Formats: sequence, C-alpha cells, structure tokens
Amino acid sequence: MSKNKKRSTLSYTSADSLPLKLLYNTEIQEFKPVHIQWLPTNRCNLNCPSCSCKQRNKSLEMKLSTALDVIENFAEMGTKAVTITGGGEPLMHPYIVEMIKAFARNNIKIGLVTNGLRLKYIPRDVLELLTWCRISSMDDRSFSMGYAIDLAEVVNAKIDWAFSHVVTPNPNFETIKSVVEFANRHGFTHVRLVADLLTPDQVDSKFTSIRQHLKGLDEKVIYQPRNKPESCHSCMIGYIKPLVAADFKMYLCCGVQYALKEKSLDLPEELSMGTALGLDKIYNNIEPQKTACVACYYTQYNHILSSMFEGLDHKEFV
Repeated sequence: MSKNKKRSTLSYTSADSLPLKLLYNTEIQEFKPVHIQWLPTNRCNLNCPSCSCKQRNKSLEMKLSTALDVIENFAEMGTKAVTITGGGEPLMHPYIVEMIKAFARNNIKIGLVTNGLRLKYIPRDVLELLTWCRISSMDDRSFSMGYAIDLAEVVNAKIDWAFSHVVTPNPNFETIKSVVEFANRHGFTHVRLVADLLTPDQVDSKFTSIRQHLKGLDEKVIYQPRNKPESCHSCMIGYIKPLVAADFKMYLCCGVQYALKEKSLDLPEELSMGTALGLDKIYNNIEPQKTACVACYYTQYNHILSSMFEGLDHKEFV
C-alpha cells in the first residue's frame, strides 16, 4: 500500500475498524460532541433502490434560524467538526450555503457527503470552506458524460475530494471504472468501494472480480467490505459523534436506520437521545444508552468509550 493510500485509509475510515481517532483525541474523554453528523434536509433529487433511508419523511428539513442557533450551541460545547450529509441530498436545502458559512464562522471543520448533482450551484469560495467532500456513487447510477463534465468544473476547488461507491450484489463494472478513472485524472485522495449496507453478505465476495476489472487502475481504491456487525446493548458513541436529523432530534449514530432487528429505513424513535434544542439536558446526564441494536458497526468505539466512562482497573499494567 502506498504512503498516500495508507494515509487516506487512516483519515477516512471509522466504522469497521480499530477507532484510532479515539486514542489520539484527549477531548473524547470529556464526552463532548466533538464531531456531529448534520442532516439538513430529507429531500433528495434521486430515488436510489439501495437507499437506506427509503421510509423517511421526504418533506422534512431544518428551519434556518433554528439551525444557526443550534450550530452556535454546539460550538460553545466544543464541537470541532461536522459532516453534512443526508437524510436526503444536503445540497437540496435552500439555505445550505448559510449553514456552511455558520460552521466555518464557528471554527468547525466541515466535511460534505453529496451525490454531486448540485455541486455546480455552490460558489467556489463556499466550497473552499470545506475540509473535504466525498461524492456518493453507486451501482444503481450511471456515470454519464454530462455529470462528469459538471464535476470536472468544481473539483479543482482546493479541498480534499473523494468518492464513496456503494457496491451491490450485481456490480456495475462500467460505472466503477468510470469513477476510478475520473478520480485518477482529477487528483482525488481515494475511491472507497463499500458494500451495500442492506445486502452486505451478498457483496463482499464481489470485490475479487472488481479488483481484476480495475487491475492497473486502483492505486487510489480502498476496498472496504463490511465486517459482520455485532449486537450492541450499551451505546455511548452518540455523545461524541451524534447524528442531528432534519427535525433536530439527535440519534446515537449514522446507522440507526438499519440497526434494529426490523430495519426501519428511517430514524427509529427508540434510538433518539433527545433533541439538539436541549443539549444541556443530554450532556448533563451522560450515561450509557440502552439499545436493542442487532447490527452495530461501532462496537469497537463503544468498548473503548465504555472503558473511558467507567475507568479501568490496574491501568498501570499497560
């Protein structure tokens, strides 16, 4: 693995791996909302068959004035980073530019996850307020010439660019190759190929054939099959990396829609921590959240966070 590819893996990979970011960040021990997941709108300009949020209320989106107040409150609590994502397509929110500027004004580093279709409408100076942008791609979508031309006009903005491509049980080799070739031409940090979360067991075996198809082109490709998720009945990741939904309810993680035995494909009320309109109530009563999750991709996170919360016996014996 090249040095650059290894750095990309360490920088972007969180779930499915040893959570090194916890070990390097002393603020985590204070259980602050260091990194928030921000879902400004449930509206979307696509209707992907493999979408894990199919059952959401698609008309729901944040009111700007309330969003600006909540951003200020998170900043005061010590938030250092935000990933703006969906829900839906975050760039569909009519005031997304104002939200990006508000995060930047509060010295919160910004990552954006988008399907890329509306990037051309975001002013260059606003794009360059981002730290990184990860463009979502999937087997259900083609990588058309028109789309590639539009992307080429924006990806020279001076931030880190990456693709995350969802692989289904029937890989679209043509689209995957087009995505990788585009990333190679335009200096992307990496292309992450990841299994569809709704059918991970059917996808992992497909990576061998994809490697063969991309032979000689995949220097920047990170093959990330899904580890078998474990059940979780005590969760703490929501305190340091909460998901803030379009109605400002806070959830334990970005995977709650497929965490329960019956996949809700929405944000299940039983995995809500409360509301971002009442952060003091949440953070003045920190304790492990009891859950019935059967599919947790943050098990290692929760093990470490529980140890930090409860303390370790004989910690001198490293």
